[in-house]
Amino acid sequence: MKKTAIKLLSALLLPVLAGCSVIRPITPTDPALPAEGTETGWTDAYATYLEAYEPGPQEEGEEPEPVFTLIWLDEDEIPELAVADGEEPWDPVRLVRFDEVSGEAEEVGEYSMYGQMYYIERTGYFLPMYYVAPMGGDVLLLRDGEAEAFESWSYYDGIPTVNGEETSEEDFHAVSERWVSADWTAVFEGDSTWRLDETEDIRSVLKTAAE
Repeated sequence: MKKTAIKLLSALLLPVLAGCSVIRPITPTDPALPAEGTETGWTDAYATYLEAYEPGPQEEGEEPEPVFTLIWLDEDEIPELAVADGEEPWDPVRLVRFDEVSGEAEEVGEYSMYGQMYYIERTGYFLPMYYVAPMGGDVLLLRDGEAEAFESWSYYDGIPTVNGEETSEEDFHAVSERWVSADWTAVFEGDSTWRLDETEDIRSVLKTAAE
């Protein structure tokens, strides 16, 4: 997929800022017992999901061009599945996870725009939008199979806030710089993105991608 505009925006909004604290992964709590065969069962679950995939609504005259990829968002060895219908403003990214108890693929939710999203590999952290801005943003955390609000910051109307609470400028900038300078990865980037309508053997593609 062509992400020139997104890359340019990211380059402007994701400057490298020195002296920021390290963002550490969150360990999942209260894990459930996994189903048998989860080491490979996720490939069948994701393939079944993709085979039945229905694109979201499009603007008049636009045709969806669904793409998919695997990402390692949380700490376990089972990747998450990301799907988008295109690169238009109305195209979100569907985040899908494998439920080890049921053995099925489950949608976590739809996020962002322009068919792009950013995350920090193997930490659980991801952005609900396609950029991170110094003056305001939100970070979500995938934990125990659900996405939850982790941290937010805002300097709109001249008032610095963190998680909705007014704070000092020093604390605000510390939070902002920590996330703006974090090691964000674009979901759809590189050679590991596939057009759904051009992929004949989805299971083989998923297995190869995970090797």
